[in-house]
This record gives sequence, structure tokens and C-alpha cells, in this order.
Amino acid sequence: TRVLEAMRAVPREAFLPPDLREFAYEDSPLPIAEEQTISQPYIVALMTEALALEGGEKVLEIGTGSGYAAAVLAHIASDVYTVERIGALAKERDAFIAAELEERGGAKESLDQQIYNAVRDQAAAKGLEYEGGPKY
Repeated sequence: TRVLEAMRAVPREAFLPPDLREFAYEDSPLPIAEEQTISQPYIVALMTEALALEGGEKVLEIGTGSGYAAAVLAHIASDVYTVERIGALAKERDAFIAAELEERGGAKESLDQQIYNAVRDQAAAKGLEYEGGPKY
């Protein structure tokens, strides 16, 4: 499938701190920075497959994190727009994501496009409370 091909093409170890690269292909989340994690490969595959992309789409990803999931998306979609709210994480990944994702299909870190074929939310916000719902 397209998702498996994309995952084979993206080196997960490149998105990890050097001391964790040996664990890159274990199916588990791993710590990156700012108390965040890189999602386990199974979850990245599942969430990517759920978008049912055929190729050529514009996708908005919320919660760039390490940039790994966006890089996988960029192998399928024609444009990936990704945002990260944690400034230190975004700054740490800026140069790598820009170079890696542009090379892999045109990913961008901009929201200047108003229409997306798909939106994927990788982020979980803490401290939010929804009326009638649980507190996160």
C-alpha cells in the first residue's frame, strides 16, 4: 500500500535524538523534546491510512512534533502544511523539516492555503475543558 511504501521511505531514526536511534523501529512511542513523543509506527500508519489519500491532496497536520508523521504524509500527498504550537520543538525541527519534507513531496510550514483535502490532528492539548465534556 501507499502508506507502507511511505513508511519504508522515511527513516524514523532521523527524527530521534541520537541516543534513541537504536530504538527507531520498535513499535512504541519514544521521547523527543519538551516532554513530547514521536508516535509509534503503528499509530502513524493507522492515522495515515485513515485519511484514505490517493496522492495529490493538500493535507493540514496539527502538531508537527518530530516531523516524522508529516514526512510520511509528504510521500503520499502533494502538499503537507504542518503547525507546531511548542516553540522550542518547532524551532528545533524547522531546518530539518523544511529540507526533508520539501525533498519528499512539497511539505510546507504555512497555513496560507484555505482548502485542505484532509486534516490530521497529532496533538493532544492539556488543560482544556469542553462544556459538558472531560477536562484534558
